[in-house]
Amino acid sequence: MVFDSDFPIPDEPLPRFLDDAAAAKLLSAARRNLDPFARLAVEILARTGMRRSEMLGLTIDAVVQIGSAYWLRVPVGKMHTDRYVPLHPQLKTLLDD
Repeated sequence: MVFDSDFPIPDEPLPRFLDDAAAAKLLSAARRNLDPFARLAVEILARTGMRRSEMLGLTIDAVVQIGSAYWLRVPVGKMHTDRYVPLHPQLKTLLDD
C-alpha cells in the first residue's frame, strides 16, 4: 500500500524578483492608478521589500526620523523584533499626502 507520506515533498519555487525594466514598468503603472491606496501600496511593497501582511499591520507612528533620514518601523519581522527600513524620499511624500 502507498501513502501520501511516501512521496517526496515537491520543491516550492522561490519567489522571482523583477528586473529593473519590469520594476520601472510596475511603478509607472501604479502611478497612473486613480486609487491613492493602490498607488501607495505598490510603492511601499516595491521600495521596501516588505510582505503584504507587514504593510497591512503598520500603524500611524511607523514613520520615524533618525537623524535627517526617515525610516519605516516594521513592528514584527521574522525574528519578532522591530526592524527599520529606509524610506525613499518619493515614498515619504506619498505617505505625507
